[in-house]
Formats: sequence, C-alpha cells, structure tokens
Amino acid sequence: NVGIGGLSFGSEVALWAIRKSSHFAAATLSSGNISDYYFWSNALPGRGFEEVLEKNWQLKDPDSDHQRWQQLAPSQDVAAINTPILMQLPEAEARYAVEFHTRMKRAGKVIDLYSFADEPHVKNQPVHKRAVYDRNLDWYRFWLAGEVDPHPAKVHQYERWQRYRDEQPITASSP
Repeated sequence: NVGIGGLSFGSEVALWAIRKSSHFAAATLSSGNISDYYFWSNALPGRGFEEVLEKNWQLKDPDSDHQRWQQLAPSQDVAAINTPILMQLPEAEARYAVEFHTRMKRAGKVIDLYSFADEPHVKNQPVHKRAVYDRNLDWYRFWLAGEVDPHPAKVHQYERWQRYRDEQPITASSP
C-alpha cells in the first residue's frame, strides 16, 4: 500500500495523482485546493491574482475557461477519487475546500477535514503542527497497515475511520 501527501502545490499534485491513479491507499493534504470559490475569493481587480494563475497554471477565470477548470478542480471529479483523504488546513484555506469536502461526503467518499485557526499557509503554531503530525501518522498507519493507536483520546477518530472502512471498502491496487 502506498500513501501520498502534499503541502501547497504538492496538495494539488496529490489530488491530481489520486484522481488519475488507483495506486494510493491514503492521502493527506495540508493546503486548500483549486476551486471556483478560490478564484472568485481572490480575483479582485488590481491584486495580480489572475496574472499569477494564468502564468503558473495557464488558467483563466472559470467563466471563460470552463473546460480547464473542470479538468483541474477536484470538486468536479469526485467520482474518480477512491482514496481516503485527510485534509488539515489553515482556516483561511479550508473555505476553499468546502465544496470539495461536501461533494466527497455526498458521494459517500472517505474524507476528513480539520481547520486550524490563525495559521498561515504553512502552519507554524507548535500545538497545531504536533496535532497535524500525530493525526497524519495515525491516518497512514490505519489505512496502510491497519494499525490502531489504543490511546483513549483517539477512540472516536478510530471509530469514525472504521465506519468509513466498513461503509466504503477502499480498493487501491499495488503499484
């Protein structure tokens, strides 16, 4: 079993990989994802956002470049995702992931979303970093090796994850 994770553009790469491959048994994401809401929340005139998006992504606004947005936005392709996803995002970026998270849940897909207040793009508060690292390890151990940490404070997370596993068996193939 193989896991994949990402921060910043790495989150976009991880999302792309799990949409295009069945080789991943678990994924963790530390940043928001591209979405129409992401665009419209940042595209005020004069900010330079549209120029950066076009330069780095070859992407125009969702109204004039609808096909490319359909191709890149994971919220438009949840049917292709069968990898359990753990998202641990700064609060400001979690807003961009709401549509994706909701579409995944409505489709019966495995996804957990945690939001960390007062964090920049790269989390820097030690208590938040520790929570993210611990939960990432638990997530990978659970989905890749079937391990459960017996610590009493983690009972609820493992009960939820086991319900996910029982409700939707994940079928990632070996690379």
